[in-house]
Amino acid sequence: MATKKQVEKIVKKYQPILKMNDWIIKIDIVNQKNLHQLYNKSKKETEVYGTAFIKGSEHLINIYIWEKAEKNTINLSLEAIVVHEMVHAITDSLQEAIIILLDKIIDKSVIDTVLYFVNRDIERIVDWITRIVLESNGDSFMAKTDNKLENISKKTSKSSKKTINFEFDFNESDTDTNE
Repeated sequence: MATKKQVEKIVKKYQPILKMNDWIIKIDIVNQKNLHQLYNKSKKETEVYGTAFIKGSEHLINIYIWEKAEKNTINLSLEAIVVHEMVHAITDSLQEAIIILLDKIIDKSVIDTVLYFVNRDIERIVDWITRIVLESNGDSFMAKTDNKLENISKKTSKSSKKTINFEFDFNESDTDTNE
């Protein structure tokens, strides 16, 4: 079970790395029901491992971590979950600015769809930054996961007998744009 002390230790390790020394970071360990309420999701949706509420202008972040975060279904390390939430604090002002801008320039009938893609892509950016930070600081989880995926890929490609050959035959008449 995740403890506040474990999370505080991770925050203390990554605060200087993420240049967040001047941030006030508060931590709470909560159950899944509380996380769903904080995250505003129904209980039927997937597990939520952590969430953060950010006041970037005040450099304040409240991080809420699921008490059973270490037993999550996708095998993320507690360190990965905490760092992910810290990275959200860094990207939060960008996300807010994009949303404000989109609200002014996008047709209201498509705003929800556009915001879905913006939020999805911000989440991907946060995941990539988290991964880079973790790997550059010795977290082996990502490498283990990559090795598993690579082994699956090798097994799949060995069992497959199909190959695709790409051949291109460019000559001057195909690429001449001055005609």
